[in-house]
Amino acid sequence: MRIASVSAYLARAEMIKPFRIAYDVITSAETVFVMIETRDGIVGWGEAPPAPKITGDTITTIAAAVKHLAPRLEGLDPTEYWRVWRTLNKELRHNTAAKAGVMAAVLDIAGKAAGLPTYKLLGGWVTEFESDYTLSLDEPEVMAEEAREWVGKGFKVLKVKLGGPLSKDLERVKAVRDAVGPSVRLRVDANQAWSLKEAIVLARELAELGVEMIEQPLPARALRDLAVLRASSPIPIVLDESVHDATDALECLTRGACDGVNIKLAKAGGILGGLEIGHVVKAARAKLMIGCMNETKLGITTAAHLVAALGGMDYVDLDADLFLKKEPVKGGVERDGGTVRIPNKPGLGVEVLEDELEKL
Repeated sequence: MRIASVSAYLARAEMIKPFRIAYDVITSAETVFVMIETRDGIVGWGEAPPAPKITGDTITTIAAAVKHLAPRLEGLDPTEYWRVWRTLNKELRHNTAAKAGVMAAVLDIAGKAAGLPTYKLLGGWVTEFESDYTLSLDEPEVMAEEAREWVGKGFKVLKVKLGGPLSKDLERVKAVRDAVGPSVRLRVDANQAWSLKEAIVLARELAELGVEMIEQPLPARALRDLAVLRASSPIPIVLDESVHDATDALECLTRGACDGVNIKLAKAGGILGGLEIGHVVKAARAKLMIGCMNETKLGITTAAHLVAALGGMDYVDLDADLFLKKEPVKGGVERDGGTVRIPNKPGLGVEVLEDELEKL
């Protein structure tokens, strides 16, 4: 089996409403789908979501990277997926979103060729797990109302976006806690918005509100301050923007800057890069989290296969598709409230609606 062609497509999905975090407001979802076809006629799909402020990737750079990689991938065997991963990293530095899309498509094909779901191809077995739902940064009463709505839809875990000032962030979490009661698990994500002094104070206050984890409270490279915070915090500190690959994970863990790491496929370069991070984190006996960018169910399903391949994770944040009115895919992960299930289908188990895509 050999790769015959590699193509990139623009996928558009309208959001139900704007989504706000500490440093950005997202009003629509434009992402890149990667299609790989073999000489045998097997087609694989992957998603490459741009995140300019995190990975530096845009739709334009992703399309250019895929175009650059295409002739170097043609003729390779997609069932030799570690070899493909090595080729990507040899031929092109950075461009991790494009690599994530390519590797998802490769592993989709490899699973289809073997007649196995991708996670089984990678030795995984966990097919059902609980995801949180993320509350967009807003006024406390608005976030409280949204929290009630999604708990009513069956979610048992919420992630609360924060972004300062300190007093307002505390109001937000108090409002959400009052709205949903003590049984709902809460996590918070500051997206680098706090100072060390603010974070130390807030960590103690948030612990009293039953918050179970703080994600990326300080700037990405403030590892010394993060180590100080971790030493004083009664709540685990998990890093997202600080960790792109296994080397970053190792540095953050050895320097005592965190209790855990958030893997995102677009940062890691795809499932295999995510596996490398996961193995480092598990070896350190630290906490493991999976997150997502602004992406469709194709990307969410791919990330779910990584969760399964790593035998589950401590925190799962795979909800981006829930913010979209409509998306150009069918199938993929199934949901029952916050419970996520991976379909028992060969490959990733996602069908792409090609007539809704635009070739790049």
